[in-house]
Amino acid sequence: MIRTDCIFTLLILTVTIMLTEVSSEHFGPVVEDPNLPKYYAMSVDSLNQYEEENGLKNHHAVVKVIKVVTSVVAGLLTTIDFYASKTVCKSSLYELVPPNCPLDNVSPLLLCQSKLWSRPWLNKREIIIECSKAI
Repeated sequence: MIRTDCIFTLLILTVTIMLTEVSSEHFGPVVEDPNLPKYYAMSVDSLNQYEEENGLKNHHAVVKVIKVVTSVVAGLLTTIDFYASKTVCKSSLYELVPPNCPLDNVSPLLLCQSKLWSRPWLNKREIIIECSKAI
């Protein structure tokens, strides 16, 4: 009986220590490294959707990814804040911005926030993007 009590106590103690040491990142939003190439690529995808939704005549380019936060919510929700700028190159549907396309320095810089909700088991990804003039 005493041995069973000791084993049970050790088990409870071990579980308590493990739960105490678990990082909060497993239970809430996680701030990611905005310099990772995958977040730049996700920003480009979002910006392409923004151009299409708004019928923009010129391409826009991602200037800098500022902040990335991921959350597990019936899939993976990735929120990306980034700067974008209009380019001088004319836009054509599903065409990538040419790498040598200069930025339009007259147009204001845009501050964009993109929410990408990925549910791989459904082979589905939704993008919601909003952009406004950066202050």
